Amino acid sequence: MIENARTGSVSAPGRWRRWPSWAGYATFGWATVYGGFGLVSTLTGTGVFHRAAEPLPVSLNWIIVVAAVVASVTALAAVRPWGWRIPRPVISVMLAGLCVVSGVAAFGLLMDVITVAFTGSVDSWTATANRALAAVGVLLLIATARSHRSSAYGTCPRCGVAHASLTPRSRPEPTSAPPHVRVLAYAGAAAFLPYAAMKTTWALGGTFAGVSGARMLATMERNGASGVMLALER
Repeated sequence: MIENARTGSVSAPGRWRRWPSWAGYATFGWATVYGGFGLVSTLTGTGVFHRAAEPLPVSLNWIIVVAAVVASVTALAAVRPWGWRIPRPVISVMLAGLCVVSGVAAFGLLMDVITVAFTGSVDSWTATANRALAAVGVLLLIATARSHRSSAYGTCPRCGVAHASLTPRSRPEPTSAPPHVRVLAYAGAAAFLPYAAMKTTWALGGTFAGVSGARMLATMERNGASGVMLALER
């Protein structure tokens, strides 16, 4: 029994360490689910993109469907043999572009999490589901891009460096993060700049994307936000 427990404790981390082999397929599965979500929302007339608490036109939902179709094809091209017929830079650029699109769609998820923590609800669960799915897509697309780069250029998918020995038990010496990892870190930090710009604009009495701070506060009051949330918004 002890031996079984030890085997189970070792095998689970091993599957995670082999993420480069299944990242592309996981991205394909995500794209299928996300595309289905966008298609069903479009056919039922449910808007998934919101500005403040107001839904945007349902026609924008087609962006999800198109992006999901492109993501599924690109993910398979990154892992299947027929994908080698496509120039490697093309797949890398496609994955990077899809990351940007998914990142924009995921904007506001942090605020949704805070709102749920304080009020137990959000303005639109459909919009929150869209942001959550898009955020998952960003992570999977990044993993697929790193896995594709590794297979294309013979580098380590974890650190991006070509090691002299890649035996299962070998580990590289600690080094500085490679440039593309630092770029991702800077991009992640920069992703919060629009939120900071929005709050700063509202604090100065201006409008951001056509919405003022007073209008947002009034919408939250109308939707029954708690006193704590209203205080934070002010």
